[in-house]
Amino acid sequence: MTEYLGYSRRQRARKLPFVKLAGKDGSIVRKVASPALALQCADRLHLWRTLQELSGIDNPHVSTTRTTLEKEFGAERQAQLQNLQQEMEKDAARREQVAVASAMRKLVARLTGVEPPQA
Repeated sequence: MTEYLGYSRRQRARKLPFVKLAGKDGSIVRKVASPALALQCADRLHLWRTLQELSGIDNPHVSTTRTTLEKEFGAERQAQLQNLQQEMEKDAARREQVAVASAMRKLVARLTGVEPPQA
């Protein structure tokens, strides 16, 4: 039945819908479903897929929008990361300069014996 419902109307033309059941002796038996039952199953499947589309599952518009937003937000996130990295590098360089200057003042003070003025 699942394969039958997956076919288009043209492909279904010369095929019979069937289900596989376990027979009394344990063997697998095919039972042909009536056209009315097959039509009803096709209608239910169509309704189920419509519900999935409405909820955003397997909806091409939702998928396209999601992909577009992920690209946009991904680019924004990447730009933010780069800005943060640059700020951190500038801050690290500034701290390094301050540390080197402080170390040099202390070295000069120790070598000369003159205490530098407190800032």
